[in-house]
Amino acid sequence: MKKLLLCATLLLAAFLSVSGANAAEKPNLNTATLEDLAADPSIGREMAQKIVDLRSNIGDLTEWDDLKSIEGMSDAILDKIKEKFGIAGV
Repeated sequence: MKKLLLCATLLLAAFLSVSGANAAEKPNLNTATLEDLAADPSIGREMAQKIVDLRSNIGDLTEWDDLKSIEGMSDAILDKIKEKFGIAGV
């Protein structure tokens, strides 16, 4: 019985640990301010302004490919943005 209880506890702890890691939210790219974006060295002020301008023109970003319309947006920059920011529902 003790072994069963121990196994169940360990499984629950592992599940919560994985769930907790996924629940750690990244800043939302749709609500990040110009300053939030510009503070990231992989984005910089110029690209941050382009992201803010794009959001102003099309509204909330719904997929990562929305950012590909920005002049100068490389796959490398996009990958860095994906590491540090999230888009709700994506």
